[in-house]
Amino acid sequence: MLNKTPIILLVVGLVLLSLSQILARFYTPENFVTGFAFGTGIGILIVALITLSKARSAEE
Repeated sequence: MLNKTPIILLVVGLVLLSLSQILARFYTPENFVTGFAFGTGIGILIVALITLSKARSAEE
């Protein structure tokens, strides 16, 4: 059984990326805010993928 932490991190990262895109469509944030949101979202996704791969390799 996989741990739910990587799946939660994947969902949070995807929501953060999509939410920042939606907000950028209707509101023009500063470059810092846009970069921070994208960087944080991508960082969370990378951590989730690393955690997921470690969990799957530990199962085997």
